[in-house]
Amino acid sequence: MGCNCGCNEAMTGYPSLLGQLTLAPIKKGGRFQFGYNTGYGTGPFAASEIAQLTNGQGITQGAVSYVLSGTLSYYIAVEGQAGRDYGSASDLRDAIYQAIVGGGYSIDPGSINFNFEPAATTALGPQVIYTGPSAGGGAVPSGPGLFDQISQTLNLPKETAQLVVFGGLALVAIMLIKR
Repeated sequence: MGCNCGCNEAMTGYPSLLGQLTLAPIKKGGRFQFGYNTGYGTGPFAASEIAQLTNGQGITQGAVSYVLSGTLSYYIAVEGQAGRDYGSASDLRDAIYQAIVGGGYSIDPGSINFNFEPAATTALGPQVIYTGPSAGGGAVPSGPGLFDQISQTLNLPKETAQLVVFGGLALVAIMLIKR
């Protein structure tokens, strides 16, 4: 049944208002960058293990990984080349994600930045995908805030950490006023 609105109902029966949500293809050897925050539950590890994991599974080739920033929550960058042809770069991104999580490493899914070089047959330039909450582009997400770090260090909820800090500041102010 057609609606004469110029939309495509062939695949789902529903109008395709958002267009195609998959990314352009990436060929073997196509360059990519995959960056993410680990979250606060991550213990010490060698960041180079991540690239070794994806290279070992054939998902990537010549990939390197390193800590870009962070102290309590790390921002890890993985850069390299696709290990095989992917009909959509979304498949490469998902394979990298699954390999890392399957290897026992944590990823905050909302922090993933994925850049890639599309296959030569597509007329697109380099693609930048940022799935974080601000979705402002390929910027590196900022690190955790002061209260996040304090709550993690003291193993308290963020609201309690805020009360501890403000309560301490109030006590110092009272002591200074009484002098």
